[in-house]
This record gives sequence, structure tokens and C-alpha cells, in this order.
Amino acid sequence: MNKIYDAIAALLYDHDAVIVPGFGAFLRHDEGAKVNVITNQFERPSSTISFDPQQREENDLLIHYMMAHDTISEEDARQQLSLFVSDCYTKLKSGEVVNFPEVGTMSFNGNQEPVFEAAEASNFNADAFGLSDLNPQPLFGGSRQDDWKTRVAAQIKDQNTPMTVDEKSVHQDLGDEDHYRRGRWKRVLSASFWAILCILAILCILYFLEVIHLDIPVKPTPSPQVVVAAPEPDSATLAEMVSYYHEPMTVPVEASDTISVTDTIQEIDTVQETVPDVVVNPVVEPVVKAILPYAELLPYSVIAGCFSQQSNAENYLKPIQEQGYPGAFLMQRGSMYYVCFGQYATIEEAKADLAEIKANANNKAWILTK
Repeated sequence: MNKIYDAIAALLYDHDAVIVPGFGAFLRHDEGAKVNVITNQFERPSSTISFDPQQREENDLLIHYMMAHDTISEEDARQQLSLFVSDCYTKLKSGEVVNFPEVGTMSFNGNQEPVFEAAEASNFNADAFGLSDLNPQPLFGGSRQDDWKTRVAAQIKDQNTPMTVDEKSVHQDLGDEDHYRRGRWKRVLSASFWAILCILAILCILYFLEVIHLDIPVKPTPSPQVVVAAPEPDSATLAEMVSYYHEPMTVPVEASDTISVTDTIQEIDTVQETVPDVVVNPVVEPVVKAILPYAELLPYSVIAGCFSQQSNAENYLKPIQEQGYPGAFLMQRGSMYYVCFGQYATIEEAKADLAEIKANANNKAWILTK
């Protein structure tokens, strides 16, 4: 019979439940490591054993263990187990206490129901093998170790006073409590300052990488005025200039004056030489074209800027058209308005114009791919 007691204890190390057919089941409940604040101990992993008399179904776990360790047949193992169960019930009904070594004790109450009490010293948790309870030595910054141990010992001796944690002594381990509170606001303000600084830095980086766009219109530098020299008038033009007056000019000619063809030609040449060069400043009135939807554009566009307000986009477009890009136009994509230098069917054409635009007009221009 003692071999069956030992078999139950051995099987509980490897199994959560060991069923004794016709008697009941011993169940193992594992618990992890924990800290005991009363004794200041780190307790190793442990386990508790309970008994369920309702689980009596046939289970060959105990039978196979007896067959392997006692080198007996299955029939002999079942016969020994049946005698073991009968002997346990006989002892319990007679009022005796059945002791299961390392597991616990079993007895009957007044209603003839089994009552199981687990052994306190046993530990069937495999995670606890080789471990023991740890009693760490605390570190002290504000009070002496001997004084702290004396206070803990006094509280343990006083059974009527629950063990409490001295808040002041905890703060003494960390330093002065008042100093800690005074520095808290400084730490909060410092953390807020650095957080705002990091956000601003990220926004600046995104702006220069053109990931985000701010509605700040930048007026391009106007191109210099074009001076066009007027062409020299021919003889027909000069004739029209001479005959401009509506009334014919009557010049009295004396008998002694003679007008030759040579003198007339010299006078015409003199008038031709005195005609000054005409400075022509062509005035190009920029015309804001209709806003083109994104779906009607060619696959590639050179973009000058992106705005959320249509008025800002139009103000940005006008100086670009005055600068020598009359073909610039507006394009709407969603809720954003794009100022475009032009649209292209191939990426090579877009890159060629982009290089010229960056060199002469806008060094921040970029290509939008549809």
C-alpha cells in the first residue's frame, strides 16, 4: 500500500491531476513567485493540493506508473489499487485519518463526506526546484539599517498592529521629500519645453522637404523691361508724316529762291536722322485661366506652389505669368489649389522644363505625377 502513496506523490510533480479510480482526484494548483511585504521576503514558486471526490472515472495513469516501477502486470496493478481504495474507505468510515505522505491528510466529517487538508511543507511546482525563499538586504539612504530593522521587529512582535509601510522612511531612501516635490514642477516644465521644441523642429523639416505647405505666397522677382528699338521709317512713312497736316502748307517762294530735288532729299534725310528710337514697354496683362480639374491634366505637371485658399493661389499665379510664363495655370485637386508652370505627357519633358524653371524662376519647383 505504501507504494501507492508514493506513486500519488511522485505523479503530482509531473501532472496537474492524479485520479484514483473509485476514490477521487488529487489536483495541483501552481502559484508564481511573490513578495511578502510583512517579512520582506521573495517567496519562490509554490503549489497547493486539493481533492475532488467527484472525479472517479477510470484513469490508467496510476496503473501504468505501478506497472513500470513495480514490474507487475496490469491485472495485478488493478487488483492492488482496488484493495488500496477499499482499505482507505474502511479507515475513513471507522473515524481514522488517512495520511498521504507529502500530499496531505483525509478524514470524514459528520455527513460522511471526505475532508482533505494539504500538507504545508510540500511543494510540487517544478519551477521551484533548486530555489529557496530570498531575504534581500535593503539599501538605505536616509536612515541607518539597524534603526530600520528595529522598527520592523517591533511591528512584527505587535500582533494587534498591522504591518504598515512608513511613508517617511520610504522618501528618506530616495532623498528629501520636500526637495522631490519642489523639483517636480521643474521636470514637468522642462519636459513640456523639449516636447514643443521637437514638434517645431519636425514641422520645419517637413516644410523644407515640402511634405506640408503653408499658405504664404511668395512674389517672384519681376523680369527686366524689354527695350525694343523702333525701325527706321522708309520714304513712304516719311511722306505720310509730312502729309499729316490736314491743311496744306503754303510757303512763299521768292523769285530768287530755287528748290532743287537734291535739297529736298537732304531735308528728308535730315528728318529721318532726327527720328529718335522708340522705347516700347509691352504691358502683358496676366489672365488667370479657369481652374483645371486634376482628372483633365496630363500625367506630369511642374508645380510652383500648393494652397488651401483659391485667392492665395491666384495671387501667387499672377506674378509668375508676369515673369515670363503666361501659360501658367491653376489646378484643383481635392480641397487644394496647385499653381502649375505647365503639364507634360512624358517625364523627360517635365524634367527638362523643371531644370530651366529652377534656374530662372523658382528653385523650389517640383514635379507632380498623376
